[in-house]
Amino acid sequence: MILQKIIEKVEAFAPPCIACEGDNIGLMFGKRDKEISRVLVALDVDLGVIHEAKEKGVDLIVTHHPLMFDPIRQINEDSPAGRCLLELAECGIALYSAHTNLDSAVGGLNDIFAEKLGVSNTKPIEITYTDENGVSYGIGRTGSLEKEMTLSEFAAFVCEKFDLPSTNFVGDGNAKEKTVAVCSGSGGSLISLVSADVYVTGDIKYSNARNAADAGQNLVIAGHYETEICAMKVFKDILAGCPVEVILSKANKNVFNYTEG
Repeated sequence: MILQKIIEKVEAFAPPCIACEGDNIGLMFGKRDKEISRVLVALDVDLGVIHEAKEKGVDLIVTHHPLMFDPIRQINEDSPAGRCLLELAECGIALYSAHTNLDSAVGGLNDIFAEKLGVSNTKPIEITYTDENGVSYGIGRTGSLEKEMTLSEFAAFVCEKFDLPSTNFVGDGNAKEKTVAVCSGSGGSLISLVSADVYVTGDIKYSNARNAADAGQNLVIAGHYETEICAMKVFKDILAGCPVEVILSKANKNVFNYTEG
């Protein structure tokens, strides 16, 4: 199967038009007419993931996070991105990324996030695209829980659902929570747009949390990796039925470790 056909398959699920403006998505490295028989899917790409792909005879790596967020002027061994690009070139492995378009897609990361917490009747927090039929796509989801919980109960519920040893939350632990907003990954930029009892996101800057506290906005932090690692399964499901072998990365690890207190 040629690479372009795989790209079309992914982009039928997560069209580029629904990505956030300025996001770096699409074919990061490689030729569109390259023949692909084996694909490695991962959340991130680094040298460990590339070496795993090389060992498994992979032709293409598909990730959620792009290798480059900002333009690069030089490709050499002085930067992590440069080292990865050189390794990809030496191994003959292509790289493709679907980022905020995968977040925004119907059945994408934010829908999975909301479903995992039992949040229903959802709508996007921030609309990135509205199609000709008036259907809106966007980042984050806002909806409601089946039953009301206190903030401390809900934070414990988030820990259970994402298998976290602990989590941080902002707000009064006794506050009642019924409406919930979620955003996978880093959702600090959406705080001012959130209209819900509690906002759950992967990670957030202290200054954003401070502003939320001052505004009376309750927060629960669920982990960037934990809220987005499901991207691997999403990619595998998208490519199901294609004449390629899809491998879930084992080298892609959470960069954060937990310690027992």
